[in-house]
Formats: sequence, structure tokens, C-alpha cells
Amino acid sequence: MARSCGGGRAAPARGATPEYIALHAALEVRLDEHGFDGSWWDVTCASLDADSNDGRLTVEFSTLKAAEDADAPNLRERVPAANCRPVPPPPPPDFHAAL
Repeated sequence: MARSCGGGRAAPARGATPEYIALHAALEVRLDEHGFDGSWWDVTCASLDADSNDGRLTVEFSTLKAAEDADAPNLRERVPAANCRPVPPPPPPDFHAAL
């Protein structure tokens, strides 16, 4: 059974993958490691492990590299699905003019 999470959307049932998490979906992920505490990063969902029931997925970071070398591939990491959220919608076309 889905729970209300505000904003008129229902939170997924415990253990269910939220509908916004899909292969190649643009997401934001919260990191809780030392030095990154509570920071949100742009990622792409790189893989969904259907056989895994640990509530984690593999994401590829848009701006973090796997090594300090500029030619290094983007960092890939397994993260809890609970630490992921959809990217915010773009601002309306007249947003900046209204500032």
C-alpha cells in the first residue's frame, strides 16, 4: 500500500522501486560520506539489478571522475534507492524575466 509523501504523490510501498527510477533516467543522489555529507549530485541510472533485493542501484555521476585524471571515466557507484530523487523540473520560460 502506498503512503502519502506530500505534493499529491504517493510514496512507493516499502521495498518497491519508485517510478522515477529507470535505466538511463536522470536523477539526483544524496551522498553521506565524510566530506560529502548531505550533498546532492547529478547522476544517471546506469543499471538496475533485478536479482538484487538490497534496494540499491548503480549510478554514473555527471561531474565526478573515477580518478583525478581528466580523461578518467565518470565515477560509477552503488547507492541506496532511498538516497535518489528525480531532477527538479525546468523553470517556466518567463522565470528569469520575473526576477
